Amino acid sequence: MNYDGYFKYDNNIANSYDLDRQEEEHWKLENVYIENLYNCINIMTLLDLPVGTGRFLQYYGKVEKVIGIDISDDMLQVAMKKADKLSSNIVLHKGDAFSLQYPDEYFEHIVCFRLMHLIPPDKRLNLLNELKRVVSKKIILQVYMSKATPLSQKIFRKLRALVTQKNKIQKPWSHIQSYNLFQKDFDFLVSTTNLKIIKKTFLCDYLGGEIYVFELSK
Repeated sequence: MNYDGYFKYDNNIANSYDLDRQEEEHWKLENVYIENLYNCINIMTLLDLPVGTGRFLQYYGKVEKVIGIDISDDMLQVAMKKADKLSSNIVLHKGDAFSLQYPDEYFEHIVCFRLMHLIPPDKRLNLLNELKRVVSKKIILQVYMSKATPLSQKIFRKLRALVTQKNKIQKPWSHIQSYNLFQKDFDFLVSTTNLKIIKKTFLCDYLGGEIYVFELSK
């Protein structure tokens, strides 16, 4: 499969991941969204994918069984340190989002944040279909929605790179490839998978685009 996500998140990124992002507006808003959502509902099974450093694990106290999956061993090591301090209902393991080793409709909810923009356009449908297969009720999906044209996005990235280079700012994730996702493309994915948008929440503007959380059902 032509996808480079299997080796993007190494030890350097994992150990600085939370610290590098915790002051971002949308990081804080994402935390609030998940905290508020799972503070008022009780469900049996939840999949957090990618679980990353386990930033949301603290909010799943009312969930009977939480499974966190990530493709990065280094990210999982950070998440496990957090899980050890929380409830014993959390299970973390390495796994591939394109091929989940769980039966159909095994999870009531799936939380999937900060992943869609890292998936190449020709792989997005594969991802959504796999999430749909293993969920029974709802997918909570965060999306970076592009507004600018591909050309203007390219120009913006080059200008940002020049500023970064000039100021000698080098973030650990600077090498990580991301991909534009426009509303029409997202609508196509949702309709093709026969998922339904039951809630759409705007979080904030970010780098020439907008950040949303979609709640999708089968």
